Amino acid sequence: MLSLLSLYLWYGTLVSGGWMLLARTNWIFDLLIHFTMQYVFVALLAACLLMLQRSYVRAAIAVFCAALAFFVTVHGNGFVGAVWSASPTSQELIVLQANVNMGNKNPDALAARIFKERPDILTLNEVPPAWLSALKEKTGDWFAYSLEATHDSYRGMAILSRLPLDNGRVIPFSDEESPLLQAEIRGYDLSIYAIHTLSPVSAHWSALRDAQIAALGRLVSEDTHARIVVSGDFNSSVQSPALQSFFNETKLGDSRLLFRWQPTWMAGTPLAVAIDHVLFKGDLRSAGFTVLDPIGSDHRPVVARLIVMDNSRIGE
Repeated sequence: MLSLLSLYLWYGTLVSGGWMLLARTNWIFDLLIHFTMQYVFVALLAACLLMLQRSYVRAAIAVFCAALAFFVTVHGNGFVGAVWSASPTSQELIVLQANVNMGNKNPDALAARIFKERPDILTLNEVPPAWLSALKEKTGDWFAYSLEATHDSYRGMAILSRLPLDNGRVIPFSDEESPLLQAEIRGYDLSIYAIHTLSPVSAHWSALRDAQIAALGRLVSEDTHARIVVSGDFNSSVQSPALQSFFNETKLGDSRLLFRWQPTWMAGTPLAVAIDHVLFKGDLRSAGFTVLDPIGSDHRPVVARLIVMDNSRIGE
């Protein structure tokens, strides 16, 4: 029985690994690329069982596959650097991202996270108008500025800010998709984008997701602000072809530090994946990235602590 299980796992490791290599060719194969850490665990389990069966060559192959998948998960694309700390010429900018889930009836948990983390900017996905009004009531005057495109469905979006927002834009896509939000942070020469792409549960939605990420990539590449922050639920992990191309085009950095697999969707389950991101560009560096406790959504909120390296340019 043990021998049969080890063989099943070994062949499964080879087959699923081959499917991941085909991620650019089919949306179903693309889905598998988001579960590389689960693949690592299965491959290592197969290797251990094969070692017990004295099948050393197969065990070595399974370990190699696990190591390769782990490297892809941890390295991804984009800048991953050391932890930065504030200096006399720097300033912290705290960004909190939350997909609140359109079925979530209680904003209390998110309000508690806001008071604890004290974000300067909050980006929200799947936010209905009544839910946002209740959150604002609970957080009082913490956020003085907002850009809103709320909706009683998964398409609701908002940016709340303690810092003045100028030239806010709601950029529509198809009737099935959430709009893209973009605004300038006054005095920071900073452009903030909020995104929520469709979940790739079909070939059509997968194509729409990739097209919206590509459209965002073009906007970021053409953006002339000295600093850029992109925050949201991408419904895509950093190892996916869509985000790899996005990173290559925009040269954005990832605020996740060193170890990228910090799952935000279905965290604590076998399906856990990291699909909520805070990305940055310019003289910004990441001083920390934390996945927060649940707020009644299938997504965990995340908070990124960014460092503006030269605050002498703030207010120019």
